[in-house]
Parts: sequence; structure tokens; C-alpha cells
Amino acid sequence: MLLVENRISRVKEKYNVPLNIWDQMVTGSGAIANNQKYLEWIARDYMNSIVQNDLYLEMVLDAVETFDRKRNNLKIKDLYSYNSYTDLNDALDNLKKRQRVIKTHEQSEVIYEDDRFKVVVPESHDASCYYGAGTKWCTAAKDSDYQFKNYNQEGKLFYILDKTLPTSNPYYKVALNRKYSGGKSFYDAPDNLISDTTNIDYILEHPLMSAIESFFEYTYKEEIDKIGAEVKARELERQARENEWAQRRRERIARLNAEAELRKENDEWNPEEGDYVGLRANALMEFLKDDNWLIIRPKSHGSSCYYGAGTKWCTTSKDKSFFEKYNNQGVLYYIIKKDSGPDYKIALYKELPQIDTDYRTNRRQLGLVPNDQWYDMQDNILDSRTASIVSSMLPDKAIQVIDDLYVRELNMYKESFHFTYIVLQLFRTTK
Repeated sequence: MLLVENRISRVKEKYNVPLNIWDQMVTGSGAIANNQKYLEWIARDYMNSIVQNDLYLEMVLDAVETFDRKRNNLKIKDLYSYNSYTDLNDALDNLKKRQRVIKTHEQSEVIYEDDRFKVVVPESHDASCYYGAGTKWCTAAKDSDYQFKNYNQEGKLFYILDKTLPTSNPYYKVALNRKYSGGKSFYDAPDNLISDTTNIDYILEHPLMSAIESFFEYTYKEEIDKIGAEVKARELERQARENEWAQRRRERIARLNAEAELRKENDEWNPEEGDYVGLRANALMEFLKDDNWLIIRPKSHGSSCYYGAGTKWCTTSKDKSFFEKYNNQGVLYYIIKKDSGPDYKIALYKELPQIDTDYRTNRRQLGLVPNDQWYDMQDNILDSRTASIVSSMLPDKAIQVIDDLYVRELNMYKESFHFTYIVLQLFRTTK
């Protein structure tokens, strides 16, 4: 407070502003910045102006207030680098010319808008394509509305449109997928997952995020509450399933140990007494081979196309980006039933949890593990009842292998997340 008072006194003595103007000037400057950091520039410009009256002061205060809000979008961000009100006003006019005008699609809802950002919820595929023009978002693909509908089943899409960034900037349009289960994921214009959200801190710290959260929690409260109850039920089911699998693994290990001891007693593993390679090969095949099922985890686009032949899975299309997106964000399995007739194929996608931000503490943390997604050969996602029937058809050891692999990937993901978080914290501490 003392520093502010000293600043006011110094400016008053230096510029000798008329008393009938001075009080308005101090009040107006304080309303823009309570530390009065702009007061000297306002006083200097006023006293250097040919016109000196209430109207001119009001024009200057309006320009400075606009500058304070938009300075991050201006090439010159220091007010004291502008020689006069005219220079400042010209810069603000040029900024207006650079801003894109984004018209509102009739099948959408605008939940926030200011001079820089416009945030919309597309309520139809047409609206999604309209706002997603110029991006590679799969939800804005004109030839199919499948991904748009798929994302809207589990949550809502929010498109954050920056009117000031050039279209060459990957963040000039950002898509937020806000899930009813609590997860959040951000995508840039090329449709890359923004895993390191420090690149969009200016968005996360902007009032538009509060507008999104308020709108989402109020408008979709019923869906959120429903998913919350389902998540709790799934968690109990998951714990019960894990306990059952743990018991099965313990029983299996005990059985294998007993069999190994028996082989040891009978000297079956002595290479001089039998077919050393054959014995081990038979033992391995007994564990891995199943006459009815083939389970593949494709790790390249080529293997995805090979094993997905005959399906319409987007991960087998010529565009590698779909496969890379699914492969980078989770674990993809192709399950092939080798009965008589054409192979029957199912795709199972186990997505890794997203990194969420607790905006109250500004800490990043792993979100909830998403639901499994099962797809038929036409690339239609199966409803929960059908998916449950399909999974029950698989052998127990297949389910065990699938889940063991996912748990391994999840643990590696957690370790990577914690390592990245620690590095970021160290970087910020030393910065």
C-alpha cells in the first residue's frame, strides 16, 4: 500500500495534472490495475495531448483497459513502449483485424466467448465438422459420424477455438473430451493427444475452464451421477475379479511346481533320457495353444492390416494415424475364433487412463481406468451386455493373459507418468 501511495504522489508532482481530472484518473487507473502501474503513462499522455477534458480521459482509460486484457496478443506488450494514445489505439485496431470471426452453428451451444476464445459444444456431426474444419479430428471426419457419436456416448466434446493464433499453430483449435466418469483429454488441431498439458497452461488457467466445468456439471448431472454409480459397481466387480485371478494364479503356480517336482523325480528333463527340445516345446505349446482362439496384439500397422483383413476396423485402414492413436493410448487386441467357416473377429481396446488435473491444487494425476471397448467386424462398438457375453466365451487363460499384459502396460505407464511429473517439478523448482 505504501509503495502505491508513493507512486501516486510521485506522478502527481511530476505531471501536475489538474485537480478536477486527477481524481478520475487515479480512480480509473486503479480500477485497471490496483498497483497503479499504468498511472504514469496515462498522466504523461494526457498532459502531452492537445485535447484535455473528461471525454479524452475516458477514451485513454478505455484503451488502457483493453490493452491490459489483450496485451499477451500484442507484439508490444509493454504499455510504456507506446508513445501516445494514438499509437496504442492503432495497435488495438490492428489486433481486431487479425482476429478471426467465428460464426455460431445453429446446432451447437456457445458456453464461453471473449475477445480471444470461443468455446462451443457441437450438438450434431454437422456442427462438429463445421467447427473442426482445418483440423484432423476424427470427430470432424466428413465421411463418417461414428467417432463423433462414440465420443458423445461417454461424455461431451468441447471445442476451444482461439481467434488470435495463426492456423499453423497446433493449438489454434483444441478439443476437450470431458467424460462423465471424470476423465479429461485434450487434443490439438492435428489430433494429437496433449499429454503434456504445460503447453496449454494458458487455457487451463483461463476462466473458460471454469465455464466448461460449471456447464458440464449442471447440464449433465444426471449422466454424471449414473456413471458414478456404475463406476463404483465396476470397481467392486474388478476387485472381485482380481481376487479370483490371483487365486487362480496361485493354484496354477502350485500345480506347475508340483508337476516340476514330479518331472525332477522322474528325471524327465534329463536331455540324455529324452527329446530335450521336444519336451520343452510340448510343455510351452500346452500353455499357449488353443484350438479355437487366436489372440493377437498388433504392434505395427502392417500386422494390424494383416490380422484385421476382412473387417472394417479403422485401425486397418490405409491411414496409419488411427492405428497409431489407439496403439499409443492403450492396448489393442484382435481376437479371432478359428471355428469352421470364415474367421470371426473381435477387436478389444483397453485404453490407458488419461492424466487429469485437479484445478483446486493444480496437481496432475492419473484418472480412472476407462471401460473396455469391444468392436465387431463392422467396427461397431458392442453394448455392455453383448461385450459381457463375448468375454465370457473366451478361455480363462486368454482373459488372464490379456489382463496381465494390460497390467504390465499400466504399471509402465504409471512409472513413466511419475518420472515425468518429478522432472517437471524439478524443472519448475530450478527455473
